Amino acid sequence: MINWELPHEKPACPHCGSTDTQLTLQLLGLIRYSCDSCHKSFATQGDGKAPRGEAKPVSPDPTPRQA
Repeated sequence: MINWELPHEKPACPHCGSTDTQLTLQLLGLIRYSCDSCHKSFATQGDGKAPRGEAKPVSPDPTPRQA
């Protein structure tokens, strides 16, 4: 299948900060890139805003445990 969409802007690598990245996979709103500088890969959501690992806020444990 041919994808006729315009090319995506290249996001910065969260590991090294380089913008020399290549789109390697686009599936169901997940976009995976690989960095040509540090050779690591990372994923973003389909909107291209934040890397997937950084998109979720960290919440504290709702039930503190007593020892």
